[in-house]
Amino acid sequence: MILAQADIQNLPAGWLKYMIIFLIVSALVSAALVGAIMAVLQYFQSKRAATESQERVLSPQPFIIAMQKEFAGKHEFDLHVAANTIEHNNLFSKIGGVERGLREEDKQIRKDMTDKFDAISRALGRIEGELKRD
Repeated sequence: MILAQADIQNLPAGWLKYMIIFLIVSALVSAALVGAIMAVLQYFQSKRAATESQERVLSPQPFIIAMQKEFAGKHEFDLHVAANTIEHNNLFSKIGGVERGLREEDKQIRKDMTDKFDAISRALGRIEGELKRD
């Protein structure tokens, strides 16, 4: 309610002059700050564009890339996919066979180690029994 009753004529003249100067200076500083931010962003964007437009050369070139007069058709592509599928299935079956073989070998090694530990445990028991008798 006090703000609604405020009258601009009751304000001191010096205060109003300082507020106007403050608003003008704030607007100028804000504009300069926005301009500086935009200049920095433009610098980084132009630097990025220059970097991206440069062609990277790998030396020695690992792959020979050349455009072909005609590309593979749908039939050739389907044959390629079928051959890849067969090859992948063969590889996966070989990997599965190796895994099964390793599991069996692991079971055999564990069984052998258990047998050896049992034999050592029995031998230690006999030695301990003979030591107690003496």
